[in-house]
Amino acid sequence: MLQASMGTHTGMFASMEDRALLDAARHLVIEEHLAAAALLRALMEIDARRLYLGEGCASMFTDCTQVLHLAERAAYNRIEAARAARRYPLILELFEQGAVTLTAVRLLAPHLTVENHVAVLGSATHKSKREIEELVCALKPTPPVSGRRVQGQARWPAR
Repeated sequence: MLQASMGTHTGMFASMEDRALLDAARHLVIEEHLAAAALLRALMEIDARRLYLGEGCASMFTDCTQVLHLAERAAYNRIEAARAARRYPLILELFEQGAVTLTAVRLLAPHLTVENHVAVLGSATHKSKREIEELVCALKPTPPVSGRRVQGQARWPAR
C-alpha cells in the first residue's frame, strides 16, 4: 500500500511541467508549515492537560518518542517550541508563515521575555541557525573571565 501510494505521487511529480512542479513544491511547504503548527497546538494542549500520563508516559518527551514515534531531536524541538508558543503566541503565527523554524524557537525560547519577544522574534525571521546562534549570543553576552593572565604578566603577584 505504501509503495503504491509513493509510486503514484512520484509519477504525478515526474509528469508535471516545470512551473507546475515548482508551484506544487511551494504549496506543499505552506501545507507543511500549517500541519506542523497544528501539531504544536495539539502538543500544547496535551502538555497543559498532562494527557501523556493517561498514555502511560511519565513525560511529554516519552509520549512524543514512544507513542507518537517522533525522533528524539524532533520531539525535543517540538515540545520546547510548543511550551514557548504557549507563553508567546506570536511564535505560532511566525512558524505558520515559515518565518521561524523549530530550531530557532528552541534556541531563542530561554531568552524571550514579555518585554523583548516581539523584537527578538522579529529579528529572527528567516534567519539561519548560525544567525540565530549569533542573536542568542547578543541577547546573553558572556561576561569577561576574571583572573585571566595577560600575556607577559607574571603568574603570581610580586611580594
